[in-house]
Amino acid sequence: MNTIEEQIKTALAHLGVKGTIRISPAGYRRYLVELNGKYFGTYDAGRGTFVD
Repeated sequence: MNTIEEQIKTALAHLGVKGTIRISPAGYRRYLVELNGKYFGTYDAGRGTFVD
């Protein structure tokens, strides 16, 4: 199975987004994603998508 980082990179690629990412835990199976030093969104690993 893919790591969380790989899942998030794949989701960003599907959205056509490129850049440097930083991932921080934000609760149960949710992760805050920063793109190029700015907040991008919250990724839900259970749903496999960004939720905000």
